[in-house]
Amino acid sequence: MTYPIESSLEVIKQALAANKDLILTAEPGAGKSTVVPLSLINESWLEGKKIVMLQPRRVAAVAVANRMSETHGSEPGKIIGYSVRFSSNIKPSTKIEVLTEGILTKRIQKDPFLEDVGLVIFDEFHERSIHADLGLALCYEIKREVRPDLRLMVMSATIDTELISNYLKNSEVISGKGFLYPVNIEYKSIGAGKTYFDNAAKAIYEIVTSSDKTEEYLVFLPGIGEINRVKDYLDSTSLWQTHDILILHGSMNLKDQQRVLVTGCFNNGKPGLCSRHCEPLIEAWQSSNINKPRIILSTNIAETSITIEGITTVIDSGYARQNKFNPETGLNKLEKVRISKASAKQRAGRAGRLRAGRAIRLYSKAEFENFAENEIPEILRSDPTSSILELYSWGIKDIFNFNWFESPSEESIEHSIELLKMLGAVDEKGSITELGRKINSIPAEPRLASMLIKAKETGCLEEAALATAIIEEKDFLKCNTGLPRSLTTDRNEGIVDPDLLLRLLAFENKSALPSEYSVDNQIVKRILKEKEQLIKISNG
Repeated sequence: MTYPIESSLEVIKQALAANKDLILTAEPGAGKSTVVPLSLINESWLEGKKIVMLQPRRVAAVAVANRMSETHGSEPGKIIGYSVRFSSNIKPSTKIEVLTEGILTKRIQKDPFLEDVGLVIFDEFHERSIHADLGLALCYEIKREVRPDLRLMVMSATIDTELISNYLKNSEVISGKGFLYPVNIEYKSIGAGKTYFDNAAKAIYEIVTSSDKTEEYLVFLPGIGEINRVKDYLDSTSLWQTHDILILHGSMNLKDQQRVLVTGCFNNGKPGLCSRHCEPLIEAWQSSNINKPRIILSTNIAETSITIEGITTVIDSGYARQNKFNPETGLNKLEKVRISKASAKQRAGRAGRLRAGRAIRLYSKAEFENFAENEIPEILRSDPTSSILELYSWGIKDIFNFNWFESPSEESIEHSIELLKMLGAVDEKGSITELGRKINSIPAEPRLASMLIKAKETGCLEEAALATAIIEEKDFLKCNTGLPRSLTTDRNEGIVDPDLLLRLLAFENKSALPSEYSVDNQIVKRILKEKEQLIKISNG
């Protein structure tokens, strides 16, 4: 199979050989994430160094790494591997490492000059996570100060090239060819307010039952609560007899996420070329009802990088959940927000990756025109304390004058610095303390990491690790009174009691829970796994 981006490979190679940084744009499906890194693996300027590529999400990192291994013809991890939170298949022989973004900043703390890395690729940079912004700033600082040979590449289908090229001074913008099959955009406004997602469920049912029975659907919803709410309705209809109704979100473990996507590794019901990369999943796949077309209810985890085979129709709710800083609690919280035009374009593009398709937007054309052009970068709307602690750990003392890609507000920087001083992580001279280094070594929000350190000293680490994992993970309590089945941040949508003690007691004795609550065992497993990891790291 050939990809449109292949026609741009020569100019990409020439620019990198000339030690220029690159900003690469091309339509979804052009082959940026897989073809470009593989084409560069033997370039002479790498001099035996690695290529590191960042992905915003675990499932995308694993899928992209496995797809490249399949194309290369090598076993996963041997030449191309991935590293995500609590999971990695990277070996000493690995030449291309696909990482989730937060792992890069931790890697820079251990290897401040990235001595074994020749190229860092920031894929799907339009999502503008706080880790991607910080990672780009750190890598650019490394390049400017000590590693002029380090190449940087920023990639996306929807990206502000002028903003990035103004930051990366010696950069070249390349608009690669892309090919997206025709996608017919339809608008179907369903109202607003409390009944929006009930209306969405009914609209999805009507769309599916009035369409070709062989069509497969990817439905974008903001969060787990809305996914479960829609799935409950669809399960109550006759659709389950004709369609396999699946869910996909970031709280699922990797195996369950891949099971939703693994049908793309098979051809006409038989294992295809990449089945050798999916051996742990074949048994699950064989036991599933693959003869039914799928309806995949997903968060924006499926918005970029992943090609889901068979999808011909996208249904877009127009909403997503974003982290926003809550000054009342001092923590980030997830809020339901309208997506941007760029995000709507990305979602619609999922329907045109492999054949002509259609995208049905559950909002009006007028509503779409009022969407923002791009998402507000996470660094401008969330708590930057963890990122600022990373900078202190790296040796930066003047946080205000650090060469940020886009700087947090002065007010939020001041708040973070005062918090770090209060925790004892930073001294009055602006230097990180030994306690600060310990806090930064623990993969948790600085206050929670500080709590874990104190808990170890006082002999209650296990209890503190459980509390931290519960706070950091998705809520495992479900409300069974006709309200959304998982914790939401919308005051009018039936918030599950936010009491932490209630959740700690539920782990000891589930039968003690009030009758209106039940437990999501899948999230419980993730919490227990994270608890054990936190204990191990805190004791390390």
